[in-house]
Amino acid sequence: MDAIRSVTKNALLLITSEIIGKIITFFYIVIAARYLGVDNFGSLSFTLAFTSFFTFLMDAGLGRLQTREIARDRSHADKITSNILFLKFFLGIANFVVMAIIINLMGYPQQIVLLVYIIGLSVVLSNFGVAFEAVFQGFETMGYIGISHIISSTILLLGAILITNNGGGLTEFALLYLLSIIVVVIFEFVVSIKKFVSLDKAVDIKFCKHLLHEAFPFTLSGMFSMVYLKFDSILLSVFKGQKAVGLYSAPSSLSDSLNLFYSSFMTALFPVTSRLYKYSKDKLMFSFEKSLKYLLVISIPIAIGTSVISDKIIGLIYGAEYTPSVMVLQILIWSAVLVFINLIISNLLNSIDKQVSVAKQNAMAAMLNFTLNLILIPSYSYIGASIASFITQLFSLLYLYSSVSKTEFKLPKKAFLVILSKVAFASFVMVVFTFYLRLMNIFLLVPLSTILYFFTFYLVGGIDKYDFEIAKKLVSGLALKES
Repeated sequence: MDAIRSVTKNALLLITSEIIGKIITFFYIVIAARYLGVDNFGSLSFTLAFTSFFTFLMDAGLGRLQTREIARDRSHADKITSNILFLKFFLGIANFVVMAIIINLMGYPQQIVLLVYIIGLSVVLSNFGVAFEAVFQGFETMGYIGISHIISSTILLLGAILITNNGGGLTEFALLYLLSIIVVVIFEFVVSIKKFVSLDKAVDIKFCKHLLHEAFPFTLSGMFSMVYLKFDSILLSVFKGQKAVGLYSAPSSLSDSLNLFYSSFMTALFPVTSRLYKYSKDKLMFSFEKSLKYLLVISIPIAIGTSVISDKIIGLIYGAEYTPSVMVLQILIWSAVLVFINLIISNLLNSIDKQVSVAKQNAMAAMLNFTLNLILIPSYSYIGASIASFITQLFSLLYLYSSVSKTEFKLPKKAFLVILSKVAFASFVMVVFTFYLRLMNIFLLVPLSTILYFFTFYLVGGIDKYDFEIAKKLVSGLALKES
C-alpha cells in the first residue's frame, strides 16, 4: 500500500504540474499552428520529429538504466550520474554530426537544414537534462521534473507570443526551443548537485563500458520506439510534403495529450517497481494491477469522448484550415490508449530485468510500422500514417501481453475483463449523453460528461475498498508531507 501511495503521490505531483504545463503548451501549439499555417507548421513538426529520432541514440538507454539503479541503491547515484554525463558528452557530439550529415544528404531546403541544426543542438543539451531527471526519478522527487516542464512550457508560450507580435518566423521558433532547453537544463543541474548528487567522482572507463552494455537493450527499445512513433512524420514529408505533416501533426499533438496521464504515471512508477522487484514481488503485482486499472479508467473515456466530438475540437483549436485532420484525431486517440497500456506492461518488464523482451517488441513494431507507412502513406497520406500507428500499437499490445504472461506476473484475465466491462458501460452512458447533447457548448459538455462517467462508474462498483484506502493513504501522506 505504501508503494501505491508513493506512486500515486508522485504521479499526482507530476500530473498537477503537467496539467499546468499542458495548458500552457496547448496555447503555444494553437498559436504556432495558426500563425505559421499548415505548411510552415508542418516544417517545424518535421524538424522536431527528425531531431527527436536521435534522442534515444544520444541517451543510449542510459537514463532508464540510471533511474533503475539509483532506485535500487541510492548510494551509487554519484558514480552512476558522473559517468553517464561523461558518456553523454561524446554521444551528443557524435550524433549531432551524424544528424547534420543526413539532413544535408536528404536534399532539404537550407531553411529546414538550419532548423535541424538549431533544434538538434537543443536535443543534445536536453539529454543532459535526461540524466538529471533520472536522478529525480531515482530519488522519487518528481516535483522537480514537473517544475522543469512548467518552465519549458512557459518559455515556449511567452516566446511564441513575442515572435508573433514581432513578425518572426520558423528560425525564431527553433531558437525558442533551444532557449527553453538551456534554461531547464541549468535549473535541473543546480537542483541535482545541491540536493542529490556530487559530480566530483572520477570517470571510470571500465564502469562506462559496463553501463553501455547494461543499457544496450534500453537503447534498442528507445531507438525502435522512435522509429514507429516519429518516423511517420519523416516519411510523410518525403512522400507528401510539409502540408501533410502539418495536417498529421496537429491532431497528433492532441492525442499525445494523453501523455499527461501515462507519462507522469510511468515516471513515478518505474523507480518504485524496480525497487519492489528486489524486495516485494507481491506489492509489485499489486502496483501493476492498480496502475493499469487507474489509467484505463482515465484514458478510455477520453478517447471515446474525443472521437465523438473530434470535429468540434479540431475546429475550435486549429480552425477550418485543419478540418481534414478530424479523422486522423479519431484514429490516433485510440493509438494513444494502446500506447499507454503498452507502456504499463513495458514498465513492468523493464523493472523485472526483462528489457530484452521490450527491445524485441520495439524492433518488430518498428519494422511493422515502417513497412505499413511505406505501403499506406503514398496512397492515403496522413490517414494512412494514422492507420499504421494504430495497427502497430495493437501488435505491440499482443506481443507484450504474451511476454508478461510467460513471467510470474501474469495479468489476471477475469479481473481485467471485469474492470474493462465497467469502464465500457460507464463510457457508453457518457457517449449517449454526449451524442444527444453534442450541440451544447463544448466547455459545458465536457465537464458534464466527465461527471456523468465517473458517477456511473462508481454506481457499477468500479471503485473498491482498496481504492478508498489508497485515496486515504494518499491524502494523509500529502497532509503530513511524508516522502
